[in-house]
Amino acid sequence: MIHPEKLRTGNYIRTEPRSENNYYKVLKVDETMGSVSVEHYIPITTKSTNKENINLNCCFPIDITTEILHSSGFRETSPYKYAKDDLYLQVKRYGEAFLHSDSKDMTIHVSGINELQNAYNSITGKELEVVLS
Repeated sequence: MIHPEKLRTGNYIRTEPRSENNYYKVLKVDETMGSVSVEHYIPITTKSTNKENINLNCCFPIDITTEILHSSGFRETSPYKYAKDDLYLQVKRYGEAFLHSDSKDMTIHVSGINELQNAYNSITGKELEVVLS
């Protein structure tokens, strides 16, 4: 489960742990109601209009994978190490990683695509464009 404070508009999540192709984009987090407004993710070739509310307890992180990193603009510099702009990502086992910025002299632990999106935004002030397949 993802803690509500680690969710924000634009994050990608899934509703079942370890499920494939069950991705959702967060539209709004409503902690008072204990729910998240989401839009079912359909690859970029199609516009999704399937919006719904799900319980916060049903939000799970999407694992950080090589495929997602490549589609998000990261390039592999060595096994388990990726770079984008001045950021470096060291992927550990079980989908955990450390995002490092030389220019900001900071390292952030991330354990899912939503946390990678948040860390990238925190460091760069830009959204990480994520393409899921």
